[in-house]
Amino acid sequence: MSRWMAIDLYIREIDSLRFELSMNRCSDRLSRLADEILEKEISAQEDIESWGTNVGRSQPKFPNQQGLSLPTQLPPRADLPLCAECGESQYPKLEVPVTDYIPLSRQDVQGISSDGYGPNLQIKTGNGNSVNSNGSQQTITPRGSSSSSSQLLLQKKLLADSQIGRTSFQKLLEPTPPKRAGIAPYRIVLGEVEEKLLKTRRLLELLLEGLPCEYDPWDYYETSDQLLEPLLLCYESLHSSDSGVLADGRLADLIRRVATFGMVLMKLDLRQEAAKHSEALDTITTYLDMGTYSEWDEEKKLEFLTRELKGKRPLIPPNIEVGPEVKEVLDTFRVAAELGSESLRAYVISMASDASDVLAVELLQKDARLAVSGDLGRPCPAGTLRVVPLFETVKDLRGAGSVIRKLLSIDCYREHIEKNHTGHQEIMVGYSDSGKDAGRFTAAWELYKAQEDVVAACNEFGIKVTLFHGRGGSIGRGGGPTYLAIQSQPPGSVMVS
Repeated sequence: MSRWMAIDLYIREIDSLRFELSMNRCSDRLSRLADEILEKEISAQEDIESWGTNVGRSQPKFPNQQGLSLPTQLPPRADLPLCAECGESQYPKLEVPVTDYIPLSRQDVQGISSDGYGPNLQIKTGNGNSVNSNGSQQTITPRGSSSSSSQLLLQKKLLADSQIGRTSFQKLLEPTPPKRAGIAPYRIVLGEVEEKLLKTRRLLELLLEGLPCEYDPWDYYETSDQLLEPLLLCYESLHSSDSGVLADGRLADLIRRVATFGMVLMKLDLRQEAAKHSEALDTITTYLDMGTYSEWDEEKKLEFLTRELKGKRPLIPPNIEVGPEVKEVLDTFRVAAELGSESLRAYVISMASDASDVLAVELLQKDARLAVSGDLGRPCPAGTLRVVPLFETVKDLRGAGSVIRKLLSIDCYREHIEKNHTGHQEIMVGYSDSGKDAGRFTAAWELYKAQEDVVAACNEFGIKVTLFHGRGGSIGRGGGPTYLAIQSQPPGSVMVS
């Protein structure tokens, strides 16, 4: 329900932003994204319209008829500049005026037509003679170097013109996408965001009603990073287009909300007792004829769990039959795999006493993620949950440091902490059960020593520690003034991040 509330809030914010951001000026990245969205919408519309048409009617009437296609190369000899290069032509050739200036002689002046408009037009024939525009014919005599220079310049000009034509033809073969004027790119991009949010809200409604949903994963948002990507793109585009005032207004507020609250408004913790996980593994190992997990010693448990964690295949058979309590445990891990760390924060193990209690949860979590990934046909959304051992009794508090050292000495677990949880190991200490076990004064002293030992163990392996204090309420549950509780913590156990 919290996810539905978050999505509904974001839909209203996006709708207001679409009304506000109606300008056309934007960055190239946003413009390309808007063009891609429009192309996708046009393609989808054409597919819908083509469903009702008859495929046979769209085929050519004659079987040998081929569809027209654009040329992919220049026609033969299309780039030749002059007919002279192909041999003498039988057709007359016009003398084109050239750009160089040649002073007129007396004979040139006499050749000017009587109407005073200019010299007679000369047409050169194939035999070397020329025909004037008045019909008379005369023999052409070369004018020396000036005539040769004019002819050379003419050939260069025609060659340049042919190259320009060839380049233009090549551009026709490589058309560029058309520019769409006035498409309001921000409205187009935010419109797609709103459409995906509406589908995400509908998906959550179907899940709450227990109905199936056939939406493609690309049609809705699973993580806050997917929603932040187009919003940050719009933010950067507004700043690059000298519209920073609009970017730092409603849009910046929405980005802060999504980054702070994500897709769920608030995250939840899961909590289960360590004995329940041992019971689930008992059922699995017995079904696989591997023995009874709970009867193994600690070293054999760690060897089995480490080997399975390094493997790539699921451990739990899909057709295994289990009791209601074991089914509840396995179903919880499956739901956690479907939601991921986007909705859930940590998995707390009550009454943890050994390193195998932590690795057992890691194995069940890994197996559930493999099963969900196989059903979805893609990786699970978001990341794995942090596994938090809760040390409650006096005995468990005294052995907390040794358990953490044993865990961090296992290479695959330490690498998992560094890779997936930024090198942080979270540990919870309980005030209620320790107080009932040994009394308030003794419990306070054991809690103090346990925190010192845990911090020292994490420092030995270069791992940062986060202590989760399970206190509050009455004095017997660790209640009291918060500032006094903070001041009474061991040195090095309270750090400002």
